[in-house]
Parts: sequence; C-alpha cells; structure tokens
Amino acid sequence: MQKYLIPILLLLSTTFTHAQFAGDHNHPELTWNVLETEHFKIYYHQGLAPFAKRTAKIAEEAYLPVTQLYHFEPDEKVRILLKDTDDYTNGAAYYYHNTIEIWVTNLDFDLRGTTDWVKNVVTHEFTHIVSLQTGRKGSRKVPALFFHYLRYQGEGKRDDILDSYPNVLALYAIPMTMIPPWFAEGTAQYMARGVQFDRWDSHRDMILRQATLNNTLLTYQEMNVFGSKTGLGFEKVYDHGYSLVLFIANTFGQDKLEDLCRSMATWWRYDFDGATKSILGISSRELYNRWVSSLEERYKAQKIRIDFNPASGSLLHQKGYLNLHPRWSPDGTQLAFLTNQGQDFGRTSLVSFTLSDSSLKRISPSANTAFDWSPDGNHILYTRRSQPNRYGSRFWDLYTVPPDASGEGPFQQMKDAIGLSRSTFPGETRLTHDLRAIHPAYSPDGTRIAFVKNGGGNTNLGILDVNTGEIHYRTDFKDGTQVYTPRWSPDGSQIAFSIFQPGNSRDIATISTESGPWTLQAASSGTDRDPCWTPDGNGLVFVSDNEGIFDLYHLTLADGTVHRITRVPGSAFQPHIN
Repeated sequence: MQKYLIPILLLLSTTFTHAQFAGDHNHPELTWNVLETEHFKIYYHQGLAPFAKRTAKIAEEAYLPVTQLYHFEPDEKVRILLKDTDDYTNGAAYYYHNTIEIWVTNLDFDLRGTTDWVKNVVTHEFTHIVSLQTGRKGSRKVPALFFHYLRYQGEGKRDDILDSYPNVLALYAIPMTMIPPWFAEGTAQYMARGVQFDRWDSHRDMILRQATLNNTLLTYQEMNVFGSKTGLGFEKVYDHGYSLVLFIANTFGQDKLEDLCRSMATWWRYDFDGATKSILGISSRELYNRWVSSLEERYKAQKIRIDFNPASGSLLHQKGYLNLHPRWSPDGTQLAFLTNQGQDFGRTSLVSFTLSDSSLKRISPSANTAFDWSPDGNHILYTRRSQPNRYGSRFWDLYTVPPDASGEGPFQQMKDAIGLSRSTFPGETRLTHDLRAIHPAYSPDGTRIAFVKNGGGNTNLGILDVNTGEIHYRTDFKDGTQVYTPRWSPDGSQIAFSIFQPGNSRDIATISTESGPWTLQAASSGTDRDPCWTPDGNGLVFVSDNEGIFDLYHLTLADGTVHRITRVPGSAFQPHIN
C-alpha cells in the first residue's frame, strides 16, 4: 500500500489596489478626491473637503509622537478613507494595508464620553496601524501561514476507483500578528504623549467602577477575546484594556508598550504571558491581579465617601443595560424611555411604563436618541434609521407613533425571527425623508420641532415647522462642533442644549428660537450635558461630572447659582421633570 504525505506551505498575499478608492459601487452619486500630505493620503467625497483638511492636520500632528513611541514608520503613505454615506459612526484600521476607514458621524455612544472625536478616531486608528505592525512577525503582505496536510488512501482499498483518494485533511493557521484585543485597543486609546486625544473619562470610570464594586470585571481570559459577549461585554474589552494599559504606562513606563509589541514580533512567541514576563518581569496573571487590586482600593474608598451622604432616588426599571432618555407623558401617568431589554449592542426599543400598575409596554421596536411626547399626549415623536434610499444610504429620520401602538404584533415577531424589514412599523407615521435628524423635541404649542441635523462631521440645531415643513437652522457650525438634546423653554422662546466645541469640554447653552447668538449657561471643568427646563422656566436641571461622577445639578438662570441634587455611586443622566 502506498501513502502520500504532502505538507503545503501557503502564503496569503494582501496586495492593496488603488481601484478600491476610485469610487464606491454602492454610491455612484459620489465624486472622490484625494488630499495628499507628507505621510498620508486622505480620500474624501463631495461635501467633506473641510473635514478632510482637519483630518490631514490631525494625522500629521499624530504621526511623529506615535511613530517615535514605537520606533516604527509605515513603509508607505497611510491612506485614510472618509465616508459620510450613512448616519453611522465607526473607524477601522486595516493595518496590513496601511489603510484607515472613517465614517464621519460623531461618536455619540451612551457607553463613551464626549471627546474631540475627530482627533480621537484618527489617532486611535493610526496607533493601530503603527503598534500592530510593530508587533507583526513578518511582511505585512503575509498576514498568516497555513499548513495544509493531505494523506491519501493506499491503492486497492476501493474497487470502484482507479486511484487512491484523500482520507486525511488537516489545516493549521499561524497568524503573523498576535496581540490580545485588550492590549491592542488599550494602546490605541492611550495613543502617545503629545497626542493623547482620548482620555480616561467619567463614562469609562463609571463602567469600570461598577464592574469592580459589583464583582463583574472581565477575567483576564475574557479580556483576550471579543466574541461571545454582550455589547456591554464588548465595550468592557476597550474599557478594561485602556485602564490596564494606563496601569502599565504609569507603573512600568510608557516605553514598555513598544517593548511588549516587539516582544510579540519574535517568531517563537505566541503567548502574551511570555512578553509580560520578559518585559515587565511578571506574568500576565500577576499583572492583571495587581491592576484589579489597585481598582478595588480606589473604588471602595470612593464608595465610602458617597455612602456617607447618598441621594440616589428609587429605581423603576432595571432590566437591560441601556435604559435611556426618560420622558413623562403630559398627564404624568406614564414614563416613556428607550431600553435594550431583550436586545443587545445598543439596539433600543421605545417603551412606556405606567405608574398605576407598573406595567411596561413596547410601543416601537426601533428608536434612537432622545424623543418627545406631543403636547396633547396623543403621539410620541422619535428618531430611527430609515430603510436604504436609492443610493443605499440609511439616514436618521423623524417618526411618530401613538402611545397605544404595539411593537409586538405578528409582523414584528416575524421580523425579529427572520430579519425582514419595511419602511414603517404598525401605527408609525414617517415625517421626514433623509433629513438626518436626531434628538427631536416639540415646542410647547406643538407647531414646531427642534432637532439636531447631522452631516459633514458637524451637527447643527434646526427648527421644523410642522404645518409647512419649512426648516430654520439656528446654528451653522462647520468646525466639528456638536450639538445635543435641545429642549424648549416652557414659554417657547428659548431652546436649551448641550454643546461640544473642539478643544473644549461639553457645556450647557441656550439660544433664542428666532434670532441671535447662543449663550453659554454652564461650563464646569468637567462635562455638562442633558439640560431640562424647570416648569417655571427660571432654571435648568442638568448633568455634570465636575466631581468625577455624573450627578444631577440645578442651575438658577437669573444669578447662575448651581446646587447639587443627587449623589450616586454609578451615574445619573438625562433628567426630565414631571
């Protein structure tokens, strides 16, 4: 009997072609341009020229600090592709291609804080390009080695064939970059001194503090994978990783980040534990344990201070891990809010909670951002992404639904089961088409809707006339300024909102509904957000992390005095007064 042993070494090439950026097959309406700098090529379509210039400036600012930290420079100019074809936010680094892709909608994510997001995402993804290539074991054109083993059955075993056939097939892949997710994302958020455009903020501290106090920290093994997690677990990889990388940099020195990457570039090392032993002198488990001990010491001391004088209110609903934007009905009998109960990864439904019997009802299976009741209480105004338009783009639009509608009918059950979709849900009315509108709010008389307009990397405040459909924009920001959650004053003459300008923190402002500039009302050293008018119109209740944890505060507009309302161990957000 004759056998054949055929070991095969297969090299995968990842040669990049510029044809990928010549246009977008799904968006023939786009015209592409390129802005070239010393170290980057910025590809962008019409409407993004100012954003491309900002991106180029930020990328060049980040180039030297990041490459000097890792003592590594890409072997060609890094390509950055900018897209504004959907109301979608993300960034991706294809480090074997020296390519970054960025969707230019602001990252307004409920589990992340407010930063200068353009600087953040550009530097984050460029750090991925540099740090992960520093840790690769060979050419970037060879992402992995595949060993392919075949064995053939000897002749004579089968009477119905002329020759033998394979009876053993084995494949074994060896990736050329082996950096654990927590370290990859942690270093990308740490960035480098001089361009640390991300920062350890109160949102991240909230997640890590509660995980520490509730004994729900990811194990070290769980930090090493992204799969098999909820959306919160997925975010914890970023959160935990950033904190642990900060611990390494502060305890052992920033230079150890490069050393750990280079240690993983050696051909014989396939376990990060070997890198920590070689570079830090301790095992990865010991590193993890020391970090956890430091968290427990810090957060337990913080909780003792809070427990000495708490003011936290009572919980009405605590299922799901995202319960957002509570809004009282005009008659005060119901509380509507968004929840991801029964869902995951930020997918939220619009529900109503009836105080008299504590019942919960799903009104719409899909809703995003802040919403509002109509003044008469007959319907709820909200935002969700519409179905793709003629070019395949999905934009935020405004919809209404009566509070007695149900998102639980047969169609929705079928949609949940097999992924069907349609333009509207039962009982839903679509108000706009491709408006890219979020955070809608009714005027007190119900004739106008304030909203935030997305586009080109900016957001602006608009007012929609319900009867005529005319839109009056009250701001015209083009520098990356972001506007959030507008709310009308009780007399309808002003709108309060939170605002983030590049280089500053997020603050509270008001603006006349008719004309004139906006006025800053609250600007602490931290993040100030989620303004809500008091019923008499003389003050605002808002949220601030001025003392390290988000709590509710009251501002008297006449004299600017501020007093604290809550003191909670987690955080308090998005107030609305009955």
